[in-house]
Amino acid sequence: MNSAVPTTVHLSDYTPPAFVIEQSRLVFQLGFSSTRVEATHHVQRNHGSSGPLELNYDQLEIVSIEIDGHELSDSDYEAKDNLLAIRDVPDRFQLTITCRIRPQENTALEGLYKSRNILCTQCEAEGFRRITPSIDRPDVLTR
Repeated sequence: MNSAVPTTVHLSDYTPPAFVIEQSRLVFQLGFSSTRVEATHHVQRNHGSSGPLELNYDQLEIVSIEIDGHELSDSDYEAKDNLLAIRDVPDRFQLTITCRIRPQENTALEGLYKSRNILCTQCEAEGFRRITPSIDRPDVLTR
């Protein structure tokens, strides 16, 4: 179970997202002990926003990051405190992130986890960030 203490979010603190993800494609190589996830997102900057693309993640290993087919070096992004910040991104681009997750070790019952002899997913409210780095907030919807 997740033992994190929930925080209160007030409407007065709301700011529109700096980016939206218009479309996503996920490819899984499933395994109980290790699963490889390749996520391809079509990303667009919201009008008037600036700064890096910030993605939430939790309990996963980032293997590679590409923008429009070009692999990023470690100096192009920062992964710290469950936030992946990618600097100097264009206004519209294709982002591909490959990561590795460990369903058998996931005891939070969020994201992709093993339950007895099956793999299960739970992505609400913030479980998707345990599958791949994402803008994991309820006002960013994708297809």
